Amino acid sequence: MLNCIKFLFPGIVTLLLVSCTNNDEINPVGEKPVASVPWGKVENLNLDVYNSLFLDEKLSILDRNNLYFDTHAEVASNPQSIISFQTRLGRYRLPLSKDIFATRSETEVLLFPNVAVNSDNSLVLNPKIWDPKFSSFEDIPFWQGDVMGMNPKGTSVLIPYRTTENGFATSNPNYLLLKTRLEDDKVIIKEHKLIKETFSSYFVETDRISSFSNFFLIQVEGKTYKITLNGEIELIANSALKGVELEDRMFFFEENRNESKIVVYTSDVYGNNFSPLGEFNLSLEVLGANYNVVDEQVIGYSGRNIFLVNIKSNSILTQMLNNEGLEGAISSITEVGKDKVLITLVRAGQGGAVTKPLASFFEKI
Repeated sequence: MLNCIKFLFPGIVTLLLVSCTNNDEINPVGEKPVASVPWGKVENLNLDVYNSLFLDEKLSILDRNNLYFDTHAEVASNPQSIISFQTRLGRYRLPLSKDIFATRSETEVLLFPNVAVNSDNSLVLNPKIWDPKFSSFEDIPFWQGDVMGMNPKGTSVLIPYRTTENGFATSNPNYLLLKTRLEDDKVIIKEHKLIKETFSSYFVETDRISSFSNFFLIQVEGKTYKITLNGEIELIANSALKGVELEDRMFFFEENRNESKIVVYTSDVYGNNFSPLGEFNLSLEVLGANYNVVDEQVIGYSGRNIFLVNIKSNSILTQMLNNEGLEGAISSITEVGKDKVLITLVRAGQGGAVTKPLASFFEKI
């Protein structure tokens, strides 16, 4: 299929891309077309929805104003308002975890147990406790990723921030790493570490933070660094990478726009033994994609497009999946239980969320 010059990035950035003939799509022969299964709207979600997580048989959903913890995929219940705890509502995507919820104001970090997001159970932290030169937090809007990092268990929180010296902004971002635990439904700080790295001699910012079970990825000035849960930092690529964790491996995706390719790398679950794996064509449909796992398969999503990435063989193949009926840009895709897929959407304040049976999710187009 020949892709011509068009625009993309949904409502955020306009890009130009010329892509070549796409020879890497999966085209099964002899398959009979099946009737499309429509997406079902999740009730009570009428605002933009930014994130979702299913872990230990509990579903969490985050919309503009509320955290829904241990909720249901068909009807979002048990809303806990974050309006009093999160600055600039609608600008940031907050991370989700099994036990702990993290927000921030302009000057403080707030940590809560997922079961009780309220003032009585909040742990309010001013970074100046640990770094007197603290001046502000990094401003990472939702279309770039999470505003801070937190591993899925909620035991490590990574907070990017800025400092000043003699009244002037310093050139490099810093990171506050907090090790946390729950005690009697209260968040406790076990230890902390300040991570100060010289990325550049001129002013640079944190462009993106991604969280995994055993480490974080940060992007600064187009380069990707790994920060371990112990606070060790390492440059792993001179380009921007996005990652996904599948069983005992990590997969990383690099957009090479000069050659219209997405290069795939792999490592162990700690981000070690990093090596190239293969590549597939960069087209408008997959430009700027994020990745997750559904039914032990890697799924990419960009705008309202969804595609399967088959990395189980030596050649990496892609297949666009049915997105009929989706309205808005996809902000997360989450497998719920063993029989359902939840998609959250951002669309001018009215995104919401939808579900589909897992058996119907992999409908091809």
